[in-house]
Amino acid sequence: MAQWNFDYDVSVLKTMVGGDSSLDTPRLFVENYEDAYAFLKSYGFDLHDPKQEKRTWSYHMRALAFLREKILEKDEEIPEIIADPKKLKDIRNLLIWASQKTPSDLSRWSCAVLRVAHVFVHSENDLFSFYAEEVQKQILSPIQDCVIHESNRIFLRHLFSPDEIKLKLFEVKPFKTSSSEVLKMLAKPEVVALKVLDKIGIRFVTENLFDAFQVALFLADRHLINFAHVIPDQSSNNLYPLPLFVETLKKLCDLQEQGHPVDFEIMNRHLMERWSDRTSNDGLVRKENSFSDSEYRFIKFICRKLITVKRPNGDAFFSFFYPFEVQIMDEASYQRNQAGASSHLRYKERQRKAARLRLFPEGVGAPPSSGSNSVPPADSSSSSSSSSDSGSIPASALAALPTFDSDSSELEKASIGRLDSDWVYSAKSLSEHLKDQSLNAGELNKENLDKDELGKEA
Repeated sequence: MAQWNFDYDVSVLKTMVGGDSSLDTPRLFVENYEDAYAFLKSYGFDLHDPKQEKRTWSYHMRALAFLREKILEKDEEIPEIIADPKKLKDIRNLLIWASQKTPSDLSRWSCAVLRVAHVFVHSENDLFSFYAEEVQKQILSPIQDCVIHESNRIFLRHLFSPDEIKLKLFEVKPFKTSSSEVLKMLAKPEVVALKVLDKIGIRFVTENLFDAFQVALFLADRHLINFAHVIPDQSSNNLYPLPLFVETLKKLCDLQEQGHPVDFEIMNRHLMERWSDRTSNDGLVRKENSFSDSEYRFIKFICRKLITVKRPNGDAFFSFFYPFEVQIMDEASYQRNQAGASSHLRYKERQRKAARLRLFPEGVGAPPSSGSNSVPPADSSSSSSSSSDSGSIPASALAALPTFDSDSSELEKASIGRLDSDWVYSAKSLSEHLKDQSLNAGELNKENLDKDELGKEA
């Protein structure tokens, strides 16, 4: 009678039909170089293609830089046999070491590097990476055109309307930094690249509570956004209960019809009185975020914009939806949000700790010495890989590895010039921002259109 093989890869089944994330797979199941080549080819990188091989080494270096800058403590070092490409020799060794049945420091470090590289790959290979400048222009330019800076004043005014709303601050997030997005995806198991909806965004800070709602209405009334494209389950409002706001407006409308004067001071006094008299928090909506402090108060929604771009090397156009985030808050809330547990730095630190635990579920451990782990011998029957089978990196791949100078952090260099801060004070026009961030827009676009240069720019 035939014997059945019941030695199944349970972790793969858990990912495919059990709902687990591939990042939480404890190990890979790659036995030799031939397996590793086949795995990488199905993943999207054919090592027979020198350009694609360069990209694997680029992502390797990006992962190392991210670990050093964002995850590891000062006294923790990545083992040299993993960190030094000349000693690693073949990118497939990472997959083989990550497949060891008995956990070791070498397998844990290999898994961590591959997990980070995996997130980089998914976060950067989308339409935004190809059309970053055009996406930003079509989303941000119409809104920025209505934000007027005069002397020390900032206000929101449509080009064809005298009405204006005073602002204390207007900020843009031209696009989420690659490191920030990677950290977010590592910290939250439920977040994948397709669910990252806030790569770009805008933030309005108003003088008072009433104007915060006015800004939302202004954006819709002036057709700067289309409310039909708002993603419903992504909205939050813990700034002020909407039903209470509507009731207060109705009362103010009645007062005005009765001949009583109504100004901003009176409106905000009524709003605060109703807020103080409330008996519950009904009407407050907050999308759950385990890393945000409960006291972080704002109005937030995700809208989509139908982007139209010209196809590369052709005259034909095509369209796709792209999401962006809108945040609105009054000045008092903004000041509170910048302090204490609500601050951005503490938010990022909570994310960092969660990402570290996910990358090293068994702890970082002591780095092995470079001589304590030899490179596993290549399967002598394997002839399906590139020239890496010889036990050394091809000259073309080695030449493409990034180098870092002492004036910049590794992550800044390896991230191809992406912003280090999510939000930017916007006293400049979008064109000025894009000019300042040529690597973030034009160069990022060029990077994806010319993959041969990716490793050099990294």
